[in-house]
Amino acid sequence: MVTVKRVVNVTVRCAAKVNLFLDIRGKRPDGYHEIVSVMCPIDLRDTLVATLLPPKEGFKLVVSNANIPNGNENTVWKAAEALARAANVPMCGLIRLYKQIPVAAGLGGGSSNAAAALVALNKLWNLGLKQPDLMEIAKSIGADVPFFIHGGWALVEGFGDVIVPLNIKAQLWMLLVKPPVEVPTAWAYKVWDLKGKPEGRDPAPLIEALQCGDLSAAGKHLYNAFEAVVSETHTEISYLKKLLLRTEPLGVVMSGSGPTIVGLFATRKEAEAAKQWLSEELRRCYEGSGLFPSSAEVSNSVWIAIASVTQRSMITRIT
Repeated sequence: MVTVKRVVNVTVRCAAKVNLFLDIRGKRPDGYHEIVSVMCPIDLRDTLVATLLPPKEGFKLVVSNANIPNGNENTVWKAAEALARAANVPMCGLIRLYKQIPVAAGLGGGSSNAAAALVALNKLWNLGLKQPDLMEIAKSIGADVPFFIHGGWALVEGFGDVIVPLNIKAQLWMLLVKPPVEVPTAWAYKVWDLKGKPEGRDPAPLIEALQCGDLSAAGKHLYNAFEAVVSETHTEISYLKKLLLRTEPLGVVMSGSGPTIVGLFATRKEAEAAKQWLSEELRRCYEGSGLFPSSAEVSNSVWIAIASVTQRSMITRIT
């Protein structure tokens, strides 16, 4: 007789993302916005650990290293509710979320966490749902959640629910720079509704350059429709972008709704040199600038990290 062991713990290391291209085509009657975006996961990761609990103990969420809700406002909680409802099973278990991806930074941390919760709880509850099933559930949680379930480079359309895989092998290094502000996506869309206008930008030149491995050409076709309108309120974004351009990257673009600015580099060595120069420059010029708190160290004001493109949105370990 074969004994099947019950899964009691699932650990998922879930990636952040960057938008190298993001155009907004307008607002739909249902309130969502039509977008066109070229997205890729990067190896900056949160860690989600799901542990089995008896149904009578319910569902619990513990968040470390971030000041975010741990109740039903959290995307992880919403994912658990959506999965339990779709599968008609009790919502139970303990999830511990260890944050490394900055919050409200345009890097998709909340959506990545939700996708990781779907994957982990699908295993933990022994549901046996396949990727298409999880994709359908993901659409009800948030615009970027289906992208993380899909994994890898993608052209994302609709309100984030249409995922077209892209065959891109280019290895890019990125210097991520986030000023000391948070930009909620809902607020960014409201600002765009007031001040932005559809431009009908075409992502094809960027995609072609990336597929051909022409990184110099790719750097010239980066675009984000949010950048102009969000920068009007958060001038730190423009300030940091100007500094980052002085490091001679392939290109610079804001990711998502911001405020994180992404500089592209062909090698890690170049990205590290840019990080060192930028960190030193900020130490020299931040005092008295009015852009950053004078009472804080610059390392506590501006978040800077190096990351590379990864083909795996989620790394899962089951025990």
